[in-house]
Amino acid sequence: MRSPKKVIAALFCTLASATAFAFPISDTVDPSPDITVAVGTPYSYQHDITDNNGYAPLTQIITSAILTVHLFDGTNQGSETFQFLIGSGGTSQIYSDSNVNNGNSGQSYPINLVAALADLQADGKLNVTLSAQEGSYTFTDSTLVAQVSSRSVVPEPGILALLGIGLLGVGVTRREKAQK
Repeated sequence: MRSPKKVIAALFCTLASATAFAFPISDTVDPSPDITVAVGTPYSYQHDITDNNGYAPLTQIITSAILTVHLFDGTNQGSETFQFLIGSGGTSQIYSDSNVNNGNSGQSYPINLVAALADLQADGKLNVTLSAQEGSYTFTDSTLVAQVSSRSVVPEPGILALLGIGLLGVGVTRREKAQK
């Protein structure tokens, strides 16, 4: 008969091997030539992490994502990086702001989005539209990196609690039998 320590050790090893393994899946949109976005001429594109990237919406879950958009402002001769942290705070899916005259040094703008994670989770696609309220700028590229894990590998807390109660019951029963 196996000792309770061996049984418990085997169960913990099983649960440890069932923990989620998150891995990144990325998709890049890099138009050639670069696209000029001006007042009245918005530009729309789509990131799709299901095409040749390995994301399967029914069997995997996206825990978070980062959308990085690189722009170049020809008037101010400056590059800008807009980084959208999807699923990690904030409430708006639309970001509207004016950039600053940043010269050649570049400027980074971090933005938080929450609701877009559910949209991305549903089908692995993220639609993006760039527009200008005045002047123009150049869209150079965009990268979406999603952290993905399997839906079925993480045990639910309720299942773990039931397993713990069951193990406790086995231990109590064994102890009572040993004392008789």
